[in-house]
Amino acid sequence: MKQYIKRSQKYRAITRVLDNYPNAFTNKPEAEAVKNSFVTRSNEMVTQIGLLVTPVSSLYQNRIDNRLKVAESLQNMINMGIMIANRRQDNTLLNTFMNFNTRIRNNSAPIVIEISRSVIGLLRENETVATDLGLTAIAVTEFENQLTVFEQTLTDTQNNLDTRRHTNEEIKRLMKECGVILNLELDRFVKFNKSSFPAMYSNYMQLRRTKKRIGGSSVTADSDISGMVTNSVNGSPMQNAIINLVENGLTTETDADGYYLFDELEAGNYTLSCHATGFAVPEAAQLRLGTSDSLSFNFALIPVA
Repeated sequence: MKQYIKRSQKYRAITRVLDNYPNAFTNKPEAEAVKNSFVTRSNEMVTQIGLLVTPVSSLYQNRIDNRLKVAESLQNMINMGIMIANRRQDNTLLNTFMNFNTRIRNNSAPIVIEISRSVIGLLRENETVATDLGLTAIAVTEFENQLTVFEQTLTDTQNNLDTRRHTNEEIKRLMKECGVILNLELDRFVKFNKSSFPAMYSNYMQLRRTKKRIGGSSVTADSDISGMVTNSVNGSPMQNAIINLVENGLTTETDADGYYLFDELEAGNYTLSCHATGFAVPEAAQLRLGTSDSLSFNFALIPVA
């Protein structure tokens, strides 16, 4: 989020500089159209950023609460299943429930749901023994209802996350389009009018932060690399994962949405690496960044035991 806000603030500052020199656009309808196109996109960025104000953690809280309830109930049902199997001297059934008891630890939500459905089926197949051990049909039905609510919560959470991802993609699209307008049109328009509007040129170029190369030539560093880091097991975004841009010696951390951004980059080859405590280090990415380019690269990290 903070990376988006930083870029949006820079675009608004550029807009203010251009607005301070309306005479530079007088009787130049195409130049005015270029400026308006940039302003429209930068304003849309502000709108889209506003949709991400709600912390992603709040989207997960309901899912977390429901999973805890299901996990507690599932453990009780598995314990009942083990008792049933033991009373029946059914080793196959006992091994099944013991296997379930092992698999539910630190496993993904879809697997927990799969196990829960199997447990419900087995308990109903052994309803007579279960009843004699104190498990009522009502209790099994309540557990099934808990599971249904949990499945719906998973769906709702995923839909909300998909919406946030779409919003992220929209913001990145707008950033890229603004970058193209700046590099191919506004930068050149301001430079062309340098002699007539030197103050506009000075203020504008200060915001654009051109970098000097050896030999005196300059290049605008207006490309970027961004992406998301997620947990490969459950797809949840990972906050505070470390992302390194090796060639530049730059390091950043992912935000609450698992998002990272390196902006104001020159065109060239880059090596992108990622690591987080408790997760295997993925293979580094080799990327080629063009002028006024915007690349996206995502990492899905695998937990280690």
